[in-house]
Amino acid sequence: MAARHIPPMNRFLPDPLTREEMSALKLVATAPPLRGLPYKVQRRLVDLGFAETVRGGLIATEDGLLRIKLGLNENLRD
Repeated sequence: MAARHIPPMNRFLPDPLTREEMSALKLVATAPPLRGLPYKVQRRLVDLGFAETVRGGLIATEDGLLRIKLGLNENLRD
């Protein structure tokens, strides 16, 4: 039996974002599909379910927009 791919769960706040990641998420939410962010930041936002890749760039997901809207900056890590 072939192993099936189970996408990562959209996690909401299990692992705090860095200030750089939160800034990138806010930027992604206000721009058209954004390119040019550091790969590590892009990958983490996608893995956490806060952004997705579209046309070679990133856009914020509903979870990402909710994270910004709730203003959970106090849950940032250094």
